[in-house]
Amino acid sequence: MNFKMTLLFFFAISGQILCAPVWGSKLFDSVALLNITINLKTEDILAIDQPTASTIKLSSGDTIDVVIKKRGNWRLKNCDFPPLKIKFASSDQTKGGDFENQSSLKLVTQCNRGERAEFNKREYLSYKLYQQITDLSFGVRAVSVKYLDGPPQFSFFIERTTDLSNRSKMVYQKGMYRVDPKKVENDNALRAHLFNHFIGNEDYAFAWDLLHNVKLFKKYPELKLYVIPYDFDFSDLTFYKRFRSGPYIKRFCYSWDRVLPEWRKFTRKLVDLRLVISEMDLLGAEKKILLDSFDVASARFQKEEYIKSVVENSHKYCPSIF
Repeated sequence: MNFKMTLLFFFAISGQILCAPVWGSKLFDSVALLNITINLKTEDILAIDQPTASTIKLSSGDTIDVVIKKRGNWRLKNCDFPPLKIKFASSDQTKGGDFENQSSLKLVTQCNRGERAEFNKREYLSYKLYQQITDLSFGVRAVSVKYLDGPPQFSFFIERTTDLSNRSKMVYQKGMYRVDPKKVENDNALRAHLFNHFIGNEDYAFAWDLLHNVKLFKKYPELKLYVIPYDFDFSDLTFYKRFRSGPYIKRFCYSWDRVLPEWRKFTRKLVDLRLVISEMDLLGAEKKILLDSFDVASARFQKEEYIKSVVENSHKYCPSIF
């Protein structure tokens, strides 16, 4: 029986129902595609050099006053179209709607350089996959954005760090740029490492290195640190439309005895991950490519001798093992 059939069989006999975390907000609890129109032309967006007042028109016909500004680092410099931050001018206008209790939101937009126009769909998928691994993850909401010129563009909103902090009852460690990995909660760190490994992402760091593409939180009273990854744009999944498990994991400095239980939990989640991909119609023709790649990577990832060799190879790059 091949891996795909094994997953389907397991799903059928287990009666398992795919569940997403509950974010506690209308915006992120829904998986429906949101449709909005930003009352600016593309050239207006590109010309923004300071926060700019505008409006957003909803599919209901209602309008919301907003202030829009460019944001980002690499994408701001390298993409044809910038990522945006949208601030809502009045809570009265958002009350009762999808944007209720949202004061401002980051919007991941199209990059528009060849195939990069589709990159954010695959990055959005990465966030949705990680949500199946742990609810200590950023909420995202798919949105079709229409500007005053040109066709609608796929984008997505990302949950604010303050909202994630509130719902998880943890305190965001703003201004902390380096961390001793021994102080990071063990299972949380292993989940982040294993997931990034599975999607072929090495563009993150939190073990001895300066923090990169992770947010750091502290839970009281236990005083443990938790890492939550984001920005999956340079992963193999986003960049090359494939899942790739490489020969090692950067700074994966955990003993095999510690890795083994969390790896087993992760493999039991594979059926959920595959279902997320199979049900995401916005992927279009890419869905089959991604499912085929997922099946190959999953079959390899489930082999204990494979993941053990990955752990041992990773130890070459570690100052110490714990």
